[in-house]
Amino acid sequence: YQPFSEPETRAIQGVVEKYSPIDASISYHSRANSNQGLLIHPFAIDVYHEYKSKDSKLRIQQFGESMNPKKGFNFWGGREYFPDVYVVGNAKNAIHYTARGTALDWLYTKGNVSTPFVHESGTPCDRRWCSSRHEQIVKNNA
Repeated sequence: YQPFSEPETRAIQGVVEKYSPIDASISYHSRANSNQGLLIHPFAIDVYHEYKSKDSKLRIQQFGESMNPKKGFNFWGGREYFPDVYVVGNAKNAIHYTARGTALDWLYTKGNVSTPFVHESGTPCDRRWCSSRHEQIVKNNA
C-alpha cells in the first residue's frame, strides 16, 4: 500500500495541507463487538515518535479526558450514572494496537494538526443490534 493511495485520503491530505496549521481534528469510525467507545490520540507506535513537547502531550491527553463525560443519563434504567463512555489514550494503550504510518500520526507529525483524535463509536446494545424494545426506549427518551 502506498500513502495517500485512496481518493479519500488524498482529499484529507489536501485539506490539511491547504489550511495548516489546524487546531484539532476528529476522524470518526465505528467499532464492532463492543459497547465501549474509544478516543485515540497519537501515537499508534510510540517507539519512533515523540510528542512535540510535554505541554503538547498533556494538552492532547486533557482534551481527550474532557470529551469523556463524568455524568450521564442511562436510557435503559432512567437514572444518572458515572460512565467511562470512552477509553482515552494512544492506540497502543487503549486497544493494544500498534501500526506504523497511521493517518492520526501523520496529522500530528507532518500535517501540523495540534490535537488529532480518532473517535471509535461502540454499539449501544452490547455487541449486537438493538432490539425493537431498546429502539423504542431511545426514541422516547431522545
